[in-house]
Amino acid sequence: MPKLYEKFNIKENNKIINILNIVKTWILVSIGMLIFRAENLKIFREMFLSIFKVTKNSYNMFEFIEAEDFILLIVGLIILILSARIKYNKINLYKKFESLSKLKRYWICFILFFIVIIFGAYGAGYMPPDPIYGGF
Repeated sequence: MPKLYEKFNIKENNKIINILNIVKTWILVSIGMLIFRAENLKIFREMFLSIFKVTKNSYNMFEFIEAEDFILLIVGLIILILSARIKYNKINLYKKFESLSKLKRYWICFILFFIVIIFGAYGAGYMPPDPIYGGF
């Protein structure tokens, strides 16, 4: 890739290149998860191709995702966007957190702890997951 960057005069730490690398990693991890979830390659192929199939209900997202999961998705996207802004604006959260009063720091930790509890695996409807490698 460095030769390609050099040929087109692209800097390696370009924001667009970084975003494309994140998307590439996400796609590879998702495909890897499908491979380990499928019982055999035929089922993997069917699962992979079903991602791209368009059916008459394909555009109704709420048939596939529950409202609580959708809210969690939106919260996660907001956190992702905020963390990206913090990273690219070079904001040092540790120094900002350290400059707060002790009471504010305890409240922030307390609130973050309960956010993890509420949105975590032990929230409403918790079902212990089957181990992904249980079949091996």
